[in-house]
This record gives sequence, C-alpha cells and structure tokens, in this order.
Amino acid sequence: MNKRIWKILRWMCFVLLFTVSITRKVDAKEIQRVINVVYDDSGSMIRMNGKTVDTWCQAKYSMEVFAAMLGENDTMNIYVMSDYMSNKNAKPKLTLSGKKGLKTNVKKVHKMITRAQDTPFRSVEKAYEDLVKKDADEKWLVVLTDGEFDEFIKEKDKGKSKIDDYFSNKEKDIKLIFFGMGANAAEITANEEENIYYEKAKNSKEILTKVTQISTRIYNSDRLDVDTASKKISFDVPMSQLIVFAQGAKVKINNIKSKDGTKFKSSETETVKYSEKAATNYDDVKVDKNLAGKVATFTGDFTAGEYTIDVDGAETIEVYYKPNVEIAAYLKNADGEEVTNIESLEAGEYTIEFGFIKAGTNEIVPESKLLGNVTYVADVTNNGKKHDKQYSSGDKIRLEEGNLKIDATASFLDYNTVSTSLEYNIYKNKQVTFSVESDPDYLIFRKGMTTDEKNQKECNPIVIRLTLDGSPFTDEEWAALETPKVTLGDQVREDEKGFFASLDFLDFFRKFNSVDELKVEKATEPGVINIYPSIQKNDPESGTYVSSNYSMKVYSQVGKAVWTGEMNSKVKVLDKRSILEREAGTLIRIGITIGFVILLLGFTPLIKKRFPKTMKKNPTIICKPIPYGRTDSAHGRFTKDTMTVFLPFVPEQGTLRFVPSGTVGVPNMKLKAAGGSKMTIMNTAAFAGRNNITIDGMYIPETPNGSNGRTKLLQKSPNMMIDVKTDTMKYSCVPRN
Repeated sequence: MNKRIWKILRWMCFVLLFTVSITRKVDAKEIQRVINVVYDDSGSMIRMNGKTVDTWCQAKYSMEVFAAMLGENDTMNIYVMSDYMSNKNAKPKLTLSGKKGLKTNVKKVHKMITRAQDTPFRSVEKAYEDLVKKDADEKWLVVLTDGEFDEFIKEKDKGKSKIDDYFSNKEKDIKLIFFGMGANAAEITANEEENIYYEKAKNSKEILTKVTQISTRIYNSDRLDVDTASKKISFDVPMSQLIVFAQGAKVKINNIKSKDGTKFKSSETETVKYSEKAATNYDDVKVDKNLAGKVATFTGDFTAGEYTIDVDGAETIEVYYKPNVEIAAYLKNADGEEVTNIESLEAGEYTIEFGFIKAGTNEIVPESKLLGNVTYVADVTNNGKKHDKQYSSGDKIRLEEGNLKIDATASFLDYNTVSTSLEYNIYKNKQVTFSVESDPDYLIFRKGMTTDEKNQKECNPIVIRLTLDGSPFTDEEWAALETPKVTLGDQVREDEKGFFASLDFLDFFRKFNSVDELKVEKATEPGVINIYPSIQKNDPESGTYVSSNYSMKVYSQVGKAVWTGEMNSKVKVLDKRSILEREAGTLIRIGITIGFVILLLGFTPLIKKRFPKTMKKNPTIICKPIPYGRTDSAHGRFTKDTMTVFLPFVPEQGTLRFVPSGTVGVPNMKLKAAGGSKMTIMNTAAFAGRNNITIDGMYIPETPNGSNGRTKLLQKSPNMMIDVKTDTMKYSCVPRN
C-alpha cells in the first residue's frame, strides 16, 4: 500500500474514532436516582398561632412538582411525619416510580391526605436509614418542614446543633436538601462540599422560585432564558430533554416548534396545583390558589438552535433542560497528532485531552455558557498501579506496556457530571524486515520449468529470511505470525534476448507469459519463508516466458499489536526453448493479420468498384403513343447482384429493365460497375443491329467493332438516354431519374 493511501485510511479511521481514541465505554442507560422526601403534615403547617396558614399547600405543591419531574429510572418515596407518632418504623406513605409517568405520580401526591399531628425527627431518621440501604447512582434526602422537631423543641439552639451533627455524619453518597417553609421554619447549616443544601421560602411567591431551584439540583437540569414576548428559547448545545413549567390557572402547553417548523409534542403533560383539603382532622384551612400550573416533558434529540414554546394562558414560563452530552477523551502523540489506532497503542508519552460530544455520536459539542464552568479530571491506573496525580485536559501522561484504565469525569453547570471509563492494553507495533537468501533463475524448457539446467526435474524455492524489529523470530513469535501474502506484479522483459526481442514493433503479435502462481510456505525454521513459482501443469505454453515482479506483505494481528512489513522483488525467468517452440503462435498471428488486411483492401473504393449512387432502383420511363396521343409514364427496375455486392475485389453487377413490364422483344441491360460514375454494358451485343433501340441517340451496329471480332462493350453513366420504339409506342428512360 503506498504512503498516500495509508495516510487517507489513517485519516478516515481518525474521523470515525475521534472521540474514542482510547476505547470509550459509556453507560448508555439513564441514571438511577432514589429520592426520599419527608413531608411535614403537622398542625403548624395548617394553623399557626390561632391563624390558618397555607404552608401545607406549599409543601403539597412542591411534592407535585418533584413528582412531575421524575426521570424514567427515578423512584420517589414520601415519608409522612404523622405516621411516626405511633410507629417508628412505618413504611413510606407513597412510592412513586418514574416509569409510571408524571400523570400517575402527580395524581397520587394530589390525592394524598393525612391526619395532621406533630413533627417527629424519627421520620427523617427512617427516611435516611432506608436510603442507606438503597443501591442507586444518586440518593437524595429531601425534608419539607415549617418548624422545629418535637425531639428538639425544648433545646432551642442545641436542637439545631444536634440536627447538624446528625446530617454531618451521613453517608457521602447521600445528598441532602432541607427545605424550610414559612417565616419560622427550622434551619440547618449548609455545607455544599458535603452535599448538604439548605433552602428557605417565607411565602408562596418564594416557594415558586425555590421549588424549581431544588428540582434542577435533584434532576441535574437547569433553566433556559425564555423571551416572554415571543416565547422563544435558544441553545447552542444538543439537548436530551426540555421540561416546560408554565404557571397559570388555565394554562395550556401545546408543543415546541423548531425554527424550520418541526413540531415536538410532549411525552407527558400534567397539571400541578393547590390542594383543597389539608388533612382529615382539619376542615377550616387556607388554600393558596395561586399555586397552579402545568408541567410538560419533551424528550428527544433536540439539535442546537432556536425553538418556540406554544403555550396559552401562562403567567410565567420556565424551561428546564438536560444537555445531551458525553465526555470524550483522546490522546495526542509527541508530534501533536491525535492517536487513531486504538487497538495497538504503543508505550510512550502522550497528551491527554477532554471534550464534550453529543451522546451516542462522535459529534463535537462546542463550549457553551449553557454548560457552565466545565472541569475535567481523570484517574489513571497502569498495570494495577494508580498514578499519584489526577490529570486535567492538556496534561502529559506516560503510558507503559500493559493494562491501562482511565476514569474520567466532567463536571458542568453547578451539579451535573458525566463520567466515562476508558480501558485498553498498550502494545508495541513491530516491524518485519526481509532479506533474500536464495534467488535462483527459473529456466523454461520444452518439458517444463526448472532451476537446474542439467537436472531439469529439480525446481528450488526462493528463500527469504524474516526478522522482527531487527531480531530473529522466536518459536512462539513464529507460530503467532500469519503466513505472508505474496502477489504477482508486472512482467519484466529486461532479460529477454534474441531476434524477436530486438524488434519492438512485433510485440503486438507476440504473447508473453509469466509464472502462474507463487506458493508461500512457512518453514519449520523460525523466520524462513519459501516461495515456489509454478506454471500451469508444468507445461509451457506458446509464447515467450519472462520475469515478473512480486511483492510480499506481512500484516499479523498478535493480540492487539500489529506486525507489519513489505518487500518487493522479482522472479527471474529465462525461456530456453527454440524460436519456433516459443514463437510459432506469433508467426501464425502475423499471417492471419496479413490475410485479414488484404481481405479488407478488397472492399476499399480503390479496388472494389461500385455502381454510382445516382442509379435509381425504379427509374422513370416516358411513354409516348405513335403517331400521337397523351404522354404517360411508367417505372423501370434496377437490381444489383447480391453476391457481387458483398464479395471483395469483385465489381458490383446488376440488371436494368428500361421498358414497362410486359414489353415483348426488348432484353434487359446487364451492367457492371466500372469505377467513378461509369458502368459497362456487359450485353452490348444483345442490342447490336436493332434499329428500334438507341443509347444516347445511337444505334449499336450489327457488325462487330471490337478488336477480337466481338461487339465492343459500351461504358456509360447513369445519365445515358435509352430510347425504344415499338409499333405503337416510344419509350425513353434515363437510369438516374
């Protein structure tokens, strides 16, 4: 393979494998998330200091929003505080599965009504204990409450400290959001480094803001800017999901339309709204009817661009998004070129780089503010030993032969991450080199091909020795190497001698032969290849045998390493037969060619005479009555002798009838082409002495006027006038008319 083709193939390989220069292994399934929500259904959520409050309504509304945004693999368990007054190990009041869809989940939350009692911290402990036992990618504990817990109500500041202590000792894989509702809501100390978050909303207006912030944190999504007048959104990175949350009593979310007019329908739409009833033991309650809206989930492949939200009756519109991205990692070698051959990565120093691609593709995603501040880190383990440092994009990394694993993570926005695990083995590609140890001449005799002129039955092989990276092959390496492929190339005539070899113009007629096959054999001795040239049935054909180029290629996949090599050489062939044995066929072909040329000459105008083209097949005959009457016309007939038309060298011959059909006593005229515009009247004697027939106004005399005593043959053109008189008619005919 020449260098240009090899470069093209390498470039194509890079395009296909750009983002998987190291084997990329990304988990394609959706993240599995468990959310345990603790709902404070205590009396203080309904009535505070003798006055009705709508904090319960806010909490119920928040849970409906959480339920509406569950992903397909998400689970949300709702723990109601009142259940833990009498049963400290009560099970969740509701378990919601994202697979059930937002309609089902929102309705379950909306219909949930409990008996309002106190605020036991045991409900939080039970929700946490259950969460520890879960196996999930993400675990969230969400606490919705308005006041202090019963267990700590008398301890004032110490109560807050004890709650902080409890949460500070949580498992690291559990994330906590404590959502305080109302002016007197309990507080905790936030520690975002430990995934402990605190939010507080004093009234319904703040609830609408905080609940969406909490949702985006839990579900790894963020908000897009919405042009309130045109209801347009735009983004410059691909999206996998758009969630539209429109608030309003009579809001209707229709669809999302792209700039080219394509409409996207929601996979699910559901109303989230205030509840009318707070608890089974409270009738007089305050309801905040401003808490109403709809949530529509649009899932699919949203390419970067501008979109319009088709929504009616909305007071506010918020759109949450999930970027459809994966992390990609690749290496650059010492020359700054991207590594494309991932199956055989050689040991050495490389530069590791990261970037984003569209999920499931190799399409590069550009930098965007919608991804926020992006950081990349990678842990590297080579041959079971983890490197001390974490690598960032652009860092140098030294790879040693053996197993390698890179765990790369990209963090973007405030709380989004994507990870990939890159695993591969490092191998060293090896070069196979060749040296010819035996290169005999192959001699062609009448009885076959040989390498020994005296012992014409013997035919020794071409012997080639191979080395691997300059070293002899071991037995194991030789066993692993695939048998090289040998290909016959062009014929080489530089060794040909003799009469015919000096006359290049005769090559058109000659036949040149080469060996028909090269049989390749790996010898038992490591590194030795035998090549056996052969001709068909060892029976030389007519024609001269000449040398041939050949190429040998090695491409052997050994594990993930590749051993390659290529050489070009020549099979030297000398035809020892006599000229007649070799060139008998050439002489026959020359003779056949000469005969064919002569035959063709017989059809050329210089040799083969043809009738003038002006001769009509049906010439007109003028018919005049004698002595007078009305002149009429008829048609004669000119026909060619078919055989004379197609025979070479032979002039065309034909017959002309120049009087009307049925006229008695007038012979037809026999004609032969004489070249140019002339014709010879071959039966001139048939018209001699006939005083009623003239040609061009002249009678043909009865007395012979030829030198041999015969009537001289006339030569005429198609313009000749032939007149014939009978007792009653005069016929005139010009053959060209």
